[in-house]
Amino acid sequence: MSHEGIRFATKDEQARENQANRPLPRIAITPEKVRVLMTEGKGLEIDWADGHKSAWGFAWLRDACPCATCVDERLHEGRKVGQPKPKPAALLPMYAPPPKPASAHAVGLEPDTTYYYQVVAENKAGKSLPSEGKGTFKTLTVTPDVTGESISGVSTTTAALAGALDPEMARTRYYFEYGETEAYGQNTPGGEVAASAGEVHVGPETIAGLKPGTTYYYRLRAVNAWNEAVGEAKTFTTPTISSPIVSIVTPVEIPTTPVTTTSTTTTTVTPSACSVSLAGTRITVKRASEATIKLAATGADTCAGELTLTVRTKGKKGGNRRRSRTTTIGTATFSIPTGRTVNVELRLDAAGRALLKADRGMLNANLTIVESSAGSASTQHASIHLVRAKAHGEAKR
Repeated sequence: MSHEGIRFATKDEQARENQANRPLPRIAITPEKVRVLMTEGKGLEIDWADGHKSAWGFAWLRDACPCATCVDERLHEGRKVGQPKPKPAALLPMYAPPPKPASAHAVGLEPDTTYYYQVVAENKAGKSLPSEGKGTFKTLTVTPDVTGESISGVSTTTAALAGALDPEMARTRYYFEYGETEAYGQNTPGGEVAASAGEVHVGPETIAGLKPGTTYYYRLRAVNAWNEAVGEAKTFTTPTISSPIVSIVTPVEIPTTPVTTTSTTTTTVTPSACSVSLAGTRITVKRASEATIKLAATGADTCAGELTLTVRTKGKKGGNRRRSRTTTIGTATFSIPTGRTVNVELRLDAAGRALLKADRGMLNANLTIVESSAGSASTQHASIHLVRAKAHGEAKR
C-alpha cells in the first residue's frame, strides 16, 4: 500500500487544526455596520454582531481577491492571501518629472523676529501630510540711516539745526547732539519718525545759550528698537560781538564860493550794554507748575527783562481745517548782574498745567526773552521742552 499523500499528525496538532477549522458561530459572521472609507482612503471597516471589529486596507483587499483567477495566480506565485505582487524589475528607469520650486514673498514682517512656516502641496489624491514641509526663519535687524545735516540762522547765542534720515521701515527716534568739543554734552528734544522707506527731513530745531565767538560741534543721532546711527560730525562758529564803529566824513570843498567849508562828523555805535542767553532747552517743571529757566548774563551792565512762554494749540475747525493759535501759558521778569547765571522761576497758568498734563508731562513750547538795558531793547525766541519732574515715590510704581 502506497503512503503518498498521507500525513501523520499527533493528537495535539490534530486538535489545533480542528479548532482552527471549526465553523464560527453565526453571531461572529453577522455584520451590524459596514463602512467604506473612500474619502479617507483607509479601506473597509466592519462591526460584527458579537462586538468585535475588523478593518482591511484597499490594497490588502485587492491582493486577497477570492475570484478563481486571483486564487490560481496566488497559488502559482506562492503568495498568501493579501500579500502584494512582487514588483517587476524595470528594464529602463521610468521618467519622473523634477520637483518644481515654490516660492512666496511675505510682507509686513517685524525685524529681529522668528517666524514658522509650512509648505502644503495638494492634488486630486489629497494634501501633503501635516508633518511635512515645516521650517523656520528669523528676520534681520534694521539700522536707520542718517543722510544729512545742516545749520542755519547762526547768531551770537542761537542757531537752528536740521537734517535728514531714512528710518528703514522702523519707527525711529531722533535728536541733535551739540557742544564745544567732540564729546558734545548737550542735545535737543528731537522727535519721532514713523516707520517708512525713503528720506525724511527733520527739524529745524533751535538751540540757545551759545557763547559768542565760539566753535561748536553738532551731529544728528537716529535710534530705533534695535540699532542706532549718527551723522557726520560738523562744526559752526558763532559771531563775536562787534566793537564800536567810528565813521569819519572827510572835509568837503565847495568850489562855487571862495569860502571853503570843512565838516567832520563822528558816529559811534555801541553794542548792547548786556546780553542774556538761555542755558539749556530742557526745562524741568516742579510741583506741576513751577518751571525753572536758567539764564546767563554777559556785557557791562545788569540785564533786566521779561520771559513769556507760549504754545501752539488747535482751535475750532474753520472750513476743512482745524485752525491753530498761540496760547500764553506763563510770564516772569528777571534782573541778572553781568557775568552771573541764575535760575528764573516761571509759574505756569491753568492752561499751561492742563496742556502739560494732557501731554503726559512733556510739552514743546516757545520761550520769548525780551531784555532791556540803557534805553535799548532786544528780543530772542527759543524752542524749549518742558518736562514734569516726577513726584516722590512715582518712579517706584
